[in-house]
Amino acid sequence: MEAVFECPLRVQAHDADSIGRLKVNSMFNYIQDMASAHAESLGVGLGDVLRRGMFWVLSWARLEFTSLPRFGEELRGRTWPKREQKLFSIRDFLFLDRCGEVFCRATTAWMLVDIQRKKAVSARCIRDSIPYQGHESALDCLPEKFCPREDAEDVYTRRIRYSDLDVNRHVNNARYVEYLTDCFGLEHHRRHMVKSITVSFVSEAKFGDEIRFRMCNGMEKGFTCFVEGCDNEAGTPVVQASIEWAPLEPPRPLCGK
Repeated sequence: MEAVFECPLRVQAHDADSIGRLKVNSMFNYIQDMASAHAESLGVGLGDVLRRGMFWVLSWARLEFTSLPRFGEELRGRTWPKREQKLFSIRDFLFLDRCGEVFCRATTAWMLVDIQRKKAVSARCIRDSIPYQGHESALDCLPEKFCPREDAEDVYTRRIRYSDLDVNRHVNNARYVEYLTDCFGLEHHRRHMVKSITVSFVSEAKFGDEIRFRMCNGMEKGFTCFVEGCDNEAGTPVVQASIEWAPLEPPRPLCGK
């Protein structure tokens, strides 16, 4: 049983933004793929839990960055299951650049959902298959709910289309993060990088749903903004996030230069 999973990564063209930096939503794709691959190797992957009438969902995540790699860079990812927390299975990640330096630390909370009842079930039913590494921690924080923000202002509205859907026929976490970062304009992205992002995936969005994105612009308060997407009909939150920004630094030199 491989307690820690490692794999090589490369910043492909579709992973990079308009100035060649790794996009934050691409990091969530890496997280999804690595967690899936490790779970498969442990015998608790999607196919395994589907046969038991369940599926995995990412409920919450926090990522902290020191820098963002650029298009073409070779990276390495490392992940391990850390602990149980109520109904959550906590999984941590480290991402290293070509020099072997950690540029991103992440902690994530996953939940098993019963297919028929559409309710969360305890991961204890598969505990023996998950080698929790409680002594190893990328970030020492746990899932928490966001407080309602009445001062958020509308930014844009998006209707969920065919291309937004994943294999489970709903919007996946990386797409949600893409929508959240679209609340900020081109010049903002050119002048800033995400220093940290904390996301709560509250409910699923399906084909035809209309999501209204709102934001509290807190740039004058430490460069942190609250952003959320709400079901436009019900008014209930679908995804919520706190994004901390930092002024963009010049590109890093290559190793040894």
